[in-house]
Amino acid sequence: MCGRYSFDVNIEELEKYYGLTESQLDFTPKEEIFPTNTAPVLIADGKLRLVEWGFKPSFQKGVLINARGETVHEKKTFQEAFQRRRCVVFSSGFYEWKKEEGASTKFLITSDDEPFLAMAGLWEVFGDTANFVIVTTASADEMEGIHPRMPVLLHKDEIRNYLNHEQMNQAWWNALLLQEGKHLTLRAVEK
Repeated sequence: MCGRYSFDVNIEELEKYYGLTESQLDFTPKEEIFPTNTAPVLIADGKLRLVEWGFKPSFQKGVLINARGETVHEKKTFQEAFQRRRCVVFSSGFYEWKKEEGASTKFLITSDDEPFLAMAGLWEVFGDTANFVIVTTASADEMEGIHPRMPVLLHKDEIRNYLNHEQMNQAWWNALLLQEGKHLTLRAVEK
């Protein structure tokens, strides 16, 4: 599960690294993005947009911030967004808490391979607000001892395929859910 993440990066540097169209977004980098905050996400047109974190379906009291990657294609709440409205949520790292013996330790998880994390997401419009969720999968490698779930992370060369609604197939998606080759650094941080 991903309940908070960091976006303390320069948007121009992120756009240059990923070869994105300049967005001219008015967004101040933040150490922690919380559910219901507005944050930059990349949609299929190649531009960053400011979108609010959390789906707000009518049957739900609160907001849904994550979608399980294993069932996202069949759950009514996420199915259409997975087919037509995928997005990439960029961050400098995400936070997770390891619980043991009545206490918890907060970790910041970053990439060893790339300067930013690109997390698979979905977006949808509820009322007149665009909202996103982060797609998660079973934890792999370094994450297994911290939490059973983690965001689906995309390498730079996987982003185009993820956003291409015409070409992505189920076999590629299933392989991506395994998160092989995603080298992460976990660092305990103060709460």
